[in-house]
Amino acid sequence: MVKQPVTVCYPQEKLAAPERLRGHIVNDMDVCICCGMCARRCPAGALAVDRKGGTWSIDPYACVVCGECIESCPKHCLTMDAARTPVAADNPMVKEPSTFAPALIMTLLPMVG
Repeated sequence: MVKQPVTVCYPQEKLAAPERLRGHIVNDMDVCICCGMCARRCPAGALAVDRKGGTWSIDPYACVVCGECIESCPKHCLTMDAARTPVAADNPMVKEPSTFAPALIMTLLPMVG
């Protein structure tokens, strides 16, 4: 009658990725020839390839994770990584919580009570 809770204490505890999770696009730049085929096939226009500069970039907010770029890559350097994007707390560049959060809470408290 009693079930286990569905939620976990994230990010300390992490759930396993679902079987069909698409994740995000990863490019192996050691293999990539910057031909631009992936950018031409991207329906969302999320990819930018600079052939002269030898750079490749993706706009993660524009990407619809359809996989067209992966199928069109002649060198097969694009893959779909099913790992979740790390949370900001795991990033060493993110410092301790700022002093802004307590100030915001104190500002909002009079509205609640």
